[in-house]
Amino acid sequence: MRLLPGSAILFAVCVALLPMTVCAQDGPSAIRAFDIKTTEKLGLLMAEQADEAANADEVLAAQQRNAEQDGIVGWIFDPAPGQSRVRFLRQRDGKVEVAYDVGGGKGRPTKFSVPTRRELTPREIAQFNARQLAARNIEKPCSPVYNTLAVKDPGSDRWLVWALATAPEPGAVAIGGHIRFTISADGTTVISRDALSLGCIVITPEPPPPGKKSMAALVTHLVSDAPVETHVFVNLLYDLPLLVEVPGQSMWQIERGHIRRLDGAVKTHAAR
Repeated sequence: MRLLPGSAILFAVCVALLPMTVCAQDGPSAIRAFDIKTTEKLGLLMAEQADEAANADEVLAAQQRNAEQDGIVGWIFDPAPGQSRVRFLRQRDGKVEVAYDVGGGKGRPTKFSVPTRRELTPREIAQFNARQLAARNIEKPCSPVYNTLAVKDPGSDRWLVWALATAPEPGAVAIGGHIRFTISADGTTVISRDALSLGCIVITPEPPPPGKKSMAALVTHLVSDAPVETHVFVNLLYDLPLLVEVPGQSMWQIERGHIRRLDGAVKTHAAR
């Protein structure tokens, strides 16, 4: 899995930069919780979508396409089983339309195409609107650039959109600073906004020795009593095992996208 921090293709959003270590809320607040299986699934969907978008970015470079020159205003993801695609959008004559597609899906050949039918479906318009809306509602930013990902809300017709903080330098990993929005089905109304960490958390894990696995990174989680989907996302994206400590309650291990509660874990200092 890979993500291109600040990539125009990932529709990065520039925001006012606050110091990386002081982007904290006044205190913990309740966030919308999912069961462990749903959390794992959401993290996997996020990582797969980010991977598809990064792959599409490489395809466009190979096609010698320039998103800025082509007037690209964003992208949406169509997760059709076995034939997913990233659809790059441009604005023309006051309307947003499809500029080109990069499709293929996991394990399938990647194909670049310029569609003859450029109109968006209502669902595609709603996804684009939802991502735009989330990008405009980032508060207390933890990085100058955010990326957004969107999937359908499990069990409803709404959207979940994540505004994902980016790390300041190569090799660093943004664990915190991410925000989850629940947005109406038409993409025009924020239903709820959940800060998925209490502050900005950036770590720089040591690369593993040749032939060895990465060591687990230990972080403290303060806004819910179990890990959230962005922990799974980071684990998959960077192939980075995580230990997530909920102070006074529990310790959790995340590896290969799976969450497991540890019994009798010894408390230690962690990134918060």
